[in-house]
Formats: sequence, C-alpha cells, structure tokens
Amino acid sequence: MTDRQFDELPSLLERARVRLLDVVDGLPDDALAFRPAPQEWNVLEVLEHVWLSERLYAMAGRRLLASLPVGRPTSYDSVPATRAAGVTSPRIAAPSFALPAGELDLPALQTRLARSRGRILALWEALRDRDSAAATTTVPEVGFVFNAGQLVHMAGLHDRVHTRQIRDNLAAWRATEHAESG
Repeated sequence: MTDRQFDELPSLLERARVRLLDVVDGLPDDALAFRPAPQEWNVLEVLEHVWLSERLYAMAGRRLLASLPVGRPTSYDSVPATRAAGVTSPRIAAPSFALPAGELDLPALQTRLARSRGRILALWEALRDRDSAAATTTVPEVGFVFNAGQLVHMAGLHDRVHTRQIRDNLAAWRATEHAESG
C-alpha cells in the first residue's frame, strides 16, 4: 500500500459499499432468501457476515490505534508490501464469530452496515494522525497480521468479494426462476 492508496481508502470504501447495497436494492424476499445450494448462504446471510466481519476489523483497528503514537513519520511508500499472513486462498472459510444467524431483515442489515462502515471510516480518519504504516496487529479471531492501512482496506475488499457472491446467488436464483416458469 502506498501513501496515495492509504489516502484514497475512504473513496474505495464508499464505492465498495454502494456497489454491495445497490446489488440488493429492490430485491424481492424470495431472492433475498434464495440459497444456491443447501450449504451456501442466502443474500441476507452474506450481508450479515459482512457486517459481523467489519465489526471485527473496527475492533482490531481500535486496539492498534490505542498502541500508536501520534504523528505519521513513517510513509506507507517506505513500508515493504506485505500480504496478510495466512491469506493463501481467494475463498477462506468464515471464522465462527462471522457466521450469520440468519435472523436479520434487509432494513436492519442496512442500518448495521451503515454504522459499521462509519466506524471503519472514523478509524481511517484517526489513523491519519498516527504512525500507522509500520505498526501491525494480529487479528486473533482469524490469525492474520495486518498493518493499519491493510486492516481498513480489508473492509473494502471484503465488500467486493461478497458483492460477487451475491451476484452469483442472484444469477442462480434467476436461472431457477426461469427454469420453474419455463
């Protein structure tokens, strides 16, 4: 991550969240509840998982923030690029803390997602005044090591991954609807 990328995180986060929520806007209840396979999540469960995960990123970020001195002398440009330790596959099983219970409706999820994204953006704002580039934290719940920028960036990437998952769910739902009506 470069300094420019760090500075552009709010824009990336906003675009990713808008795309995620636009995909579900106006969907009928049967599309929201559709499972492409018995073991797969429906759209509402995907959104709940995103919310649960983002809460974790915000908590981990607050822990990291509390340990950082004020001032940003370390440039993200000077920190070697690292991958989050343990991220080896594009598909990672969700840890137990981020498994959806499937009890929330779309308006409740939209409210929770707005609040959690607000916390991530507040974290980014606080990190701008800290030496956040070189500091890392292990997110024990998933076992990954992130620097502060990566932690905030992960929220946007997570939205993108699950936007694709929702689009795939909806494609399967539409194919099923078409097959049943044809």
